[in-house]
Amino acid sequence: MKNILIAQIHGIGTVAKGVMLEVLQNMLNQYPESNVYYLSCSNSFNVCHVNVNKIPETCYLCKQGIKKGINLIDKDFIHLKIDDLININDEKEASDFLKLNPVIDKKLKYKDYFVGEAAISSYISKSRDRDMVNVDKSFIKDIVRNDVIFYNALDRFFQEKKIDKVYNFNGRNSYQKAVLSTSIKYGIDCINMEVARPEGYLEIFKNVIPHDINAKTNLINEAWNKSQLKIGERREIGASFFEKKINNENLNDKVYTKDQIKDKLPIGIDYTKKTYVLFTSSDDEFAAVGKEYDNPFFRDQNDGIKYIIEIFSKILIDCNLVIRMHPNLKGIQFDYVRVLREMGKDLSNVQVIFPESPVDTYALLNIAEKVIVFGSTIGVEATYWKKPVILLGKSFYYKMNIAYIPDNKEEIIGLLTNNLQPKNNEDALKLGYYFMRGGEKSNNYNNNLEKNVFFKGIELYKYSFFEKLNVKLIQLVNKYLKIRILVK
Repeated sequence: MKNILIAQIHGIGTVAKGVMLEVLQNMLNQYPESNVYYLSCSNSFNVCHVNVNKIPETCYLCKQGIKKGINLIDKDFIHLKIDDLININDEKEASDFLKLNPVIDKKLKYKDYFVGEAAISSYISKSRDRDMVNVDKSFIKDIVRNDVIFYNALDRFFQEKKIDKVYNFNGRNSYQKAVLSTSIKYGIDCINMEVARPEGYLEIFKNVIPHDINAKTNLINEAWNKSQLKIGERREIGASFFEKKINNENLNDKVYTKDQIKDKLPIGIDYTKKTYVLFTSSDDEFAAVGKEYDNPFFRDQNDGIKYIIEIFSKILIDCNLVIRMHPNLKGIQFDYVRVLREMGKDLSNVQVIFPESPVDTYALLNIAEKVIVFGSTIGVEATYWKKPVILLGKSFYYKMNIAYIPDNKEEIIGLLTNNLQPKNNEDALKLGYYFMRGGEKSNNYNNNLEKNVFFKGIELYKYSFFEKLNVKLIQLVNKYLKIRILVK
């Protein structure tokens, strides 16, 4: 008999609810004689990755979402709330830990758990504050406190119930990472689930988070190598991804180029000269995903861009450098973005294109002599379109034959100044194929490009008149009586 834990922390604002219901139903079908535990927050904590502002009505809807999801499951299982696992000693332990560790950074550990990195990942994802300027005014200490409580409770639960296998969602952020870390501590396989693409296709990561470069590379290669399609058909499907991207079609993420004007290039550039294009990443997304994504050459992306600009100011003075800021940086007011906007403004051969600019990313790609990236997916697209690509950071395609990667900082100058042939685009086609056909098809879970989430044909984030009425009641009470209530 197996003892299986399925951790479904959040019941609102994420595809996780549908994905983990899929796992729950599958486990009940596959292991009918096993003990299957389904663990949710259900307002055990009033702050989490999807409710950083402690909004009571969000907790209410989250709790309702868990209840409604459970009602869609066939067969019996054990539903537990985090509250069911914790005790007063866990709370005291967490309070004492914070008193001894008032500063939260990535290195902060509680026992075997990098609780600081998990909390910072949640903080940066929500705030976009890569350099943690405002972290002391944020929710982060509440998150750390809860995470220590949860980690202790999980530790005890794993021992008492002799858990054999764990299913989790993503595993990167607080609470979810506590599940992964506890599993690793006891040598138990933790299967982190993620969405590969719309229409119910899932990714499975064993004992690592979805950012793990080796794991992602393996999934891409397996999808290509195990396909029953002929090689020519696979290549056509892979190529279709890049054709759709250049036509601004919505595939599985926000279309960042939709507001750009087709074929528009920046003015004030002498295009008779060789033009190099540097596409930035929104590097806050990778600021707390582990050391694997630490830049091998520079302190951060901005430090690397300064280095490239210096080369164009002293060596490649007869060439242009166009720096296309990632559109996802639009509206971000932190210094790491403001500094980037000001770079190279005193050099006639360097121009920075702001995130909100209508300049066409693909028009820049078309005129580029070489493309420089720090990890952006545009690097894969550039390789497909037969452009030499230089990768100066870490990326999910770091170990594929996509880009030229220097062995050390000194090699960067040679890659910029020497003639480079475009890489063979076979691995780019593999990536395109994976984006179009990758992932394992769910039995009951589904999602679409409009971000709607379904389980067994039921839309999970549609609320009844009664639930909406309760939300209004909670809002009114909190507004006029200043009482933080939660309608059960």
